[in-house]
Amino acid sequence: MVTDKKPEPKKKANKTSFKPGNCANPGGRPKKTKEDYDLIAACREKGQAALSVLLDIMQNGKMESNRIKAAQVIVERGYGKPEQPIVGAGGKDLIQSVTVSFINPNK
Repeated sequence: MVTDKKPEPKKKANKTSFKPGNCANPGGRPKKTKEDYDLIAACREKGQAALSVLLDIMQNGKMESNRIKAAQVIVERGYGKPEQPIVGAGGKDLIQSVTVSFINPNK
């Protein structure tokens, strides 16, 4: 099988690129402290109350944005924020679309 496709040249490293073997964050992510774990546990204990506030506001609330935000913060600290999938126009994967556009700007 013969193809007429030319091999792509290797990209040259930017002047700001890291040298091989070097890392931008050699220590890694900082470890959680006892206080961090205590905060997470305390927020999880209040998670049911926060959910009750959200349900009450959903059913009966009018302009209660401060209560919603407080309940949201407690839930997010205890359980984390929900995943946000990144989708581009037409349901395409945004990262793939950006890559294709960068490589071939006419697409």
